[in-house]
Amino acid sequence: MSVSGTTASSAGSSWPRGARPIVPFHSTACRHSWTPRTTGPSRGAVEILGAAGLVLPPLTGIALPLAPAAAIGLVLLQAGAIAVHLTGRDRRIALNIALTITAVVAGGLAATL
Repeated sequence: MSVSGTTASSAGSSWPRGARPIVPFHSTACRHSWTPRTTGPSRGAVEILGAAGLVLPPLTGIALPLAPAAAIGLVLLQAGAIAVHLTGRDRRIALNIALTITAVVAGGLAATL
């Protein structure tokens, strides 16, 4: 398997289907009807930064107000994702709902620190 930059080769891949760590944007666009209507590859970076903002402040004790703010951002991101899924042909929103609930709970816990 060859991984370079933001692409991953699917030919001869030893990763199970859907479990490759880096997936090219154009291959996602081919499989999902909602992809052309979203912001593109930056969406994943926003999710990773939001998760880091949710977890790191309580662990380090630095910038504690950042954790509830990150939780609010992740809830808004998932609300947008649910809206995009429902306006398109994709009705699989269970993961988005679970992530929204997780962000609300984590944000509530972080706010009480």
